[in-house]
Amino acid sequence: MLKLLMAAVLSAAFAIPANADVAIIRKGTITTVGDADKTFTCHWNTSDWTYTTTDKTIFQIARKPAGFSDLKVGETVWVKAHMVGKGWIADRVMITVP
Repeated sequence: MLKLLMAAVLSAAFAIPANADVAIIRKGTITTVGDADKTFTCHWNTSDWTYTTTDKTIFQIARKPAGFSDLKVGETVWVKAHMVGKGWIADRVMITVP
């Protein structure tokens, strides 16, 4: 019985997708803003990451509500995002104040 239970637990563990509910938080500098498709790209350390925004994405400047239109090339942002397929979806974008 114990072997059967262990087999069931291990099978269930491997059935969960590898990227389920994985979120990241990164700080970087905005390099591009795509107004038409509501995307933006940030430079982190040695690479660039592109994020798609949705109507659920929360934008803030100094903890106050903001919007996609407040994103500007050259600004530093913190982005909390999750992966869908091979792309990153921004959940929260915090624009830092110099």
